Amino acid sequence: MTIGEKIKIFRELLGLTQIQLAELSKINVSTIRKYELGIRNPKPEQIERIANGLGITPFIFFNFKIETVGDVIALLFALDDTIDIEFDGEQINNEYTPDTISMKFKSKYLKDFMANWATMKGYLKSIENELPNIKHNSIQDIAKKNIDNKYTEFKNHYNINIHNNIIIKKGTDDIKVRVYSTNKDD
Repeated sequence: MTIGEKIKIFRELLGLTQIQLAELSKINVSTIRKYELGIRNPKPEQIERIANGLGITPFIFFNFKIETVGDVIALLFALDDTIDIEFDGEQINNEYTPDTISMKFKSKYLKDFMANWATMKGYLKSIENELPNIKHNSIQDIAKKNIDNKYTEFKNHYNINIHNNIIIKKGTDDIKVRVYSTNKDD
């Protein structure tokens, strides 16, 4: 999915017109239109302005390709550099055993998200496990599509609505960023 397609999806999910997004992001409406149509690609500064206008994190617009162990390790180090993480598991001679190690976040907000995410994945997995019992392939296909749609809906809900304004960087304690309208009519 292109950046322009993502802009359009999140704009529509929030019920905004291109004109409204242009006003919120302080970017010309014709430029927003060109981004959504894939005629132009926004620069990082524009992506940040659009994300702020939508009230979402700019990272949503980037396609991270995490394919190798090295990619995951780099991501884990970046997380550890940024937020408070704890490790748990069995230890022998002060060394964690690989089969028991787990990583935990100290942030209440991330813990809440992880619990909701695990619950959602468990629910969808239980439905997926029932698919072989469905005799008609066309109904199986519809069920698979519904599972995918439900998971996408869940991700979009968290990307747009949940705790995007709470800073959890190391050394902070529940700092919230408030976004105020500069429009005198609001």
